Amino acid sequence: MNRLSTRANRQMTKERTLFAAADKMRGSMVPGEYKHVAPGRLFLRYIGTAFQRKYNELLPEVAEDVDEYLAAAIINSR
Repeated sequence: MNRLSTRANRQMTKERTLFAAADKMRGSMVPGEYKHVAPGRLFLRYIGTAFQRKYNELLPEVAEDVDEYLAAAIINSR
C-alpha cells in the first residue's frame, strides 16, 4: 500500500509541476484562448526534438561521405 501511495504522490507532483509550467507560459492570456496556443507549442516542441534526434542519428553517415559529395559537386564546400 505504501508503494502505491508513493507512486500516487509522485504523479500528483508531476501534475502540479506541469500545471504550474502551463500557468507560467500562459501569462496574462485568457485560459479560453490559451487552449488554441498550447497544442501548437507542444507540437512544435515534439517536432523539434524528433528532428534533432534524427539529425544526430544521420550526422555520422553524412560526415563520412563529405568527400564523396564534394567530388560529385553535390555540396560546394565544407
